[in-house]
Amino acid sequence: MIPKWKEILKQEVTYSVDKNNEETDIVAFLDGSKVGYINTSHKGLNPSNEYMFARFPESKGQVTIQDIHVSERARGKGVGKGLLDRLIQELPMDATNFSGKALTPEAKSFWQKMGFNVSGDTISRKIR
Repeated sequence: MIPKWKEILKQEVTYSVDKNNEETDIVAFLDGSKVGYINTSHKGLNPSNEYMFARFPESKGQVTIQDIHVSERARGKGVGKGLLDRLIQELPMDATNFSGKALTPEAKSFWQKMGFNVSGDTISRKIR
């Protein structure tokens, strides 16, 4: 019998992207079911890219991660990393920094694995 987590890995995760001038939402689906999402706030980046990113205009190049969630059945399967990777693909070249909050030990551990600096409850990382 194949363990359930190996069966999940065989299934393809698909992503749906919704972006506008103030935020980008990416939703991950596995076998037709929503298993995760990431939401960012942004405005003030290069409008020639048809959308603009960054939470505060005075923070040029800043993309603020508002929320990320992966369902328990999909945790540890690369869905969170996939959401972050897909987000990076969607950002314009002048998006330079991520920031956000991590309030639980599990969240802090995830962000550290993704290469983020964790200082107290604040997370940050260069995008490129």
